[in-house]
Amino acid sequence: MIIKLPESVKVDSAAFKPAFDQLPTLTGEWKSHAEAQLASLVNIPPHLPTAEAPTDGHQQELKSNVERLKLASAAFEVKLGLWRGELLAHPDILAHPVFDKLLRGPTFSKAIRVWSLLDSYGTRVVEVFCRVPHAVRLCGLDPKTAMADDVDRQSPRFICRQCDHGSKAVGVYSWKNAVSCLASSRCLRRSRWNRR
Repeated sequence: MIIKLPESVKVDSAAFKPAFDQLPTLTGEWKSHAEAQLASLVNIPPHLPTAEAPTDGHQQELKSNVERLKLASAAFEVKLGLWRGELLAHPDILAHPVFDKLLRGPTFSKAIRVWSLLDSYGTRVVEVFCRVPHAVRLCGLDPKTAMADDVDRQSPRFICRQCDHGSKAVGVYSWKNAVSCLASSRCLRRSRWNRR
């Protein structure tokens, strides 16, 4: 938002009042737009079987972007920069530094927040981590309707048979840590999971 005034006008805090009055509306519009972009990425693979019996209490179609972003399957993987491979969920993803862009001027450089799923080269900066629906399905829940809170309430534990934990140790993970393990380089290729 730019306030244009002639040079002869004295600028004080009152000059910014109309702009500040608009901030709640602008912030709400920005958040809705960002959530719509993220929600458009949340697509559950059609080849996953659904749970036979309703187990998660969310059988109606998800209507809003925010509801879609609360799905357990809505984990986002950062694809660029120092944070490549990091997994985040909503709302934390909205404030992630991967969306900071460097603004260069003739005498300065400044990081600014320009929220877009695409970087300046047209490359998507985050993607939905596609292995999460499989972990949700292992819990006996439908990835298309199960919210993160539903999986949390079950408190499932997973054992990764791919990770090397020594000759007598076994890695036992919560569902969120199991998903993070899946995203790590050691399990990325051939991870095999058992629900405990």
